[in-house]
Order: sequence, then C-alpha cells, then structure tokens
Amino acid sequence: MVQFEPGSTHSAKVVMTNPTSNGFDYLAVLFMGINQVAKAQASFHLNAGESKEISFSVTMPATIGEYPVYLSVFSGTALLAHYQSPENVNIVAPAFAECSITPLVDFWIGHEIIVGCYYHRVWFGAIVTNNGSVAATHTVEYYNSFGGYFEPGTVQVTLAPGESVALKFGHYDMDFQRGPSDAHFTIIGDWVGNNEAVGHLVNGNVTIGTLISETHREW
Repeated sequence: MVQFEPGSTHSAKVVMTNPTSNGFDYLAVLFMGINQVAKAQASFHLNAGESKEISFSVTMPATIGEYPVYLSVFSGTALLAHYQSPENVNIVAPAFAECSITPLVDFWIGHEIIVGCYYHRVWFGAIVTNNGSVAATHTVEYYNSFGGYFEPGTVQVTLAPGESVALKFGHYDMDFQRGPSDAHFTIIGDWVGNNEAVGHLVNGNVTIGTLISETHREW
C-alpha cells in the first residue's frame, strides 16, 4: 500500500487509450475516499487508437487513514467509465512527528577594557532530535522574543533516524553593571508536536533552557 503524509502533494499517472476509430476530447477526474471526494482532474485529447500517459497533481487528505482511489472518464457530458484502483492510499503521520527540540544557552563572561563594563555574551540555540523511523529534512525558525542583537532567520536540518544536532544562533551582549538584563529567544520547527524551544536568561541566570558551557575571558 502506498503511504503519504497528510497535505503532501504527489503526482498520479494513468495511461489512457482511445480504442475507437475517431479522435475525442476527454476529461478524467480522480477521487479519493469512500465518499469519493474529487481531488484532481485533467483534460486531454486522444486520436483514434492513441494511448497517452495522463498526469494528475494530487494533494493528499489532511486526515490520517486509508483511502480508496477512483477515476472517472468523460467525453463531453457522457460518463465513459468509472474505475477503482486496485491499491488504496494510506495517509500516515509524518515520520518526523516525534521530533523533539530542547533549548540551550551558551555564554561566557567578558570584560570590555575600553568601555569598562562587565557583561555576558550569550549565544542561544537548541538540540533537535529525529525520533522518527526515516530520515527527514525540516526548517527551524529562530527569533528574539524581545531584546537582543541578532537578526531572525531560518535553518534547514537533515537528520537520520535517532540523530541529533545542536544548533547555535546569534548572541546578546548583556551589561550587568548598568542594570538588570533580560533576554528571551524562541526557536520553532516546522514539524507537528514538540516543535518549540523557548530560552530565558535574567542577570546571567538561566531560567529556561540548559546551560551547555560557560567560559570566562577578557578582551
């Protein structure tokens, strides 16, 4: 049985033949499900005795389940044939649906000699893990909830089953001598479930997230 993810788009191909001695214009309509919901259609012409491969662009149903596939062929208003495919289509949950994401905070304390202030330079990121059964590529978006000094953006990750990657994005410079500093960040993946990491650091203390390193340095 063929398996696809909900809402994904795929090409269906059927070879059509005109067995008559005259050319005709045709319309083929592809249906899915026991209620036979029309999902795609194609108009084409066949000369006498001609065969041609007809392609349909089909967007899969949004609901997980098994769907029979049907094809109706018309010439003008006349229904010439109504077929059912011998193979159903199974709509399954995305293979990456069990992906997880964990926030990280990586910072060091430095001393700016010219300005004479102590600050934390903070890098934010996340660990993304593919807990699914097949390799997959997904997009991760990152941005400031408020404050901070890096531009929002996106990055693509391709992970094998069970593989993890640590993503590290832009930084904040946080001056603790001039007053309280408060930094937030958000990272969101485009899969379903367990797809958001939020980080929060106040006055050098990680309140949300996991501290992965702290390096003291001067410059």
